[in-house]
Amino acid sequence: MLHESLFHDPQNRNSLRVLGEKESVKERIRVTSYRANQRRKQDEFLPKGELKKYESDNFLLYTSLDQQIAIKAIHDFEKFQAVWRQCFYSYWAKPSWLERRFEKQVKPLSRSKKFMVVMYRNKEEYIRTLSAKNPGIEVSVGYYWFAKKTSFFFHDQDPNISKTWIHELTHQ
Repeated sequence: MLHESLFHDPQNRNSLRVLGEKESVKERIRVTSYRANQRRKQDEFLPKGELKKYESDNFLLYTSLDQQIAIKAIHDFEKFQAVWRQCFYSYWAKPSWLERRFEKQVKPLSRSKKFMVVMYRNKEEYIRTLSAKNPGIEVSVGYYWFAKKTSFFFHDQDPNISKTWIHELTHQ
């Protein structure tokens, strides 16, 4: 019912507070530009071009894509995260958590670490960058690299690509 009330009234302060949100889920996104060569020395799997980091409440997205495309992608990631938290509540939350949330002085529940995502401009860049360490990457349309705890995607006009994003983000 809390999520349903937010569907009808996204500014409902009581529902936001109980669910641990500070304000309406109009994802607060921060954008940081990196000096590309400096950051790539740390991680060779980042995309070419002007690299930016988009940070939302739950995700860090590294990409050289146009800002409008990147922001839409990170919004989609946040929507999926909200649905996942609703559908799998009993998996991630202790049974008494929601009951305690109705009390006034309960601290917000937050993740200590954000989900990492790298998004390439196209499938060619995705394959070129990842194939040396990930044989067979050319047959994939998204990849979760467990050792790096990072999901890797590429931009595609196909509206069904978000199904792949959902699958790979679920690994995280």
